[in-house]
Amino acid sequence: MERVGVCEDSYRDVESPLMNLKVTHFNRTMKLLSYDVTFRRPIDENIEFDMQVKKLTSLGWRKLLFLPKIRDICRFGMNHFRQLYIPYVTALGLENPEKCPIPAGSYSMKEFPLDTSVTYNLPPVMRGRTVATLVLQDPKEKISVQCMEITMIIE
Repeated sequence: MERVGVCEDSYRDVESPLMNLKVTHFNRTMKLLSYDVTFRRPIDENIEFDMQVKKLTSLGWRKLLFLPKIRDICRFGMNHFRQLYIPYVTALGLENPEKCPIPAGSYSMKEFPLDTSVTYNLPPVMRGRTVATLVLQDPKEKISVQCMEITMIIE
């Protein structure tokens, strides 16, 4: 990870939920992730998660096809990625990590092990400098609630 922070371009005025991010190198394939996050609203069926990915090419930044918008990311994580989701939200300090929604509030992640070896299995189109924009949106009010950008170099 090269940078995690406030979104740019069309989301530059949207608040970032992350603070005090620290990524510590543990070994060749493992990093330790620490940060504080504040959700101003519950992460429930009224919030959509949108992830946009772009890659730096010889022609400039190009969007890559990725995930469709996901309504109720909490239930989606529980239903489709339970073995990853439960340890992650447990490490965030949620009182009931197996229940949705995620309540509004402040949470802290302390030295969560992040296995970076998964990037070795990504298709070549993903390799290089990449920016992922993660946006929490309220589709009823048609507003972006919170946003963060992650810039990374995938080898």
